[in-house]
Amino acid sequence: MRAVKWNDWKFHYAFQPEPRVTEPPLMRLFNLRSDPREETDIKAVHPWALAHFDRLIGAFTESTRRYPNVPIGAKDPYTPPATR
Repeated sequence: MRAVKWNDWKFHYAFQPEPRVTEPPLMRLFNLRSDPREETDIKAVHPWALAHFDRLIGAFTESTRRYPNVPIGAKDPYTPPATR
């Protein structure tokens, strides 16, 4: 996952400002309401953000374990396997 959007916030785990840039990607936080072009990284002034976005990703990851995507080529209508 490269980025997560939550309300007015967007946290990039792997931000690259330009295509084909050879530098390693950076972590960046933007407030999309005040900075819709994503030009000013504000993660240093919002230290709570990393832990919050990590929790969001953790919840998403757990939901995909509990409710996996329909496999490619599955017949329609799809019936998921029984859970334990």
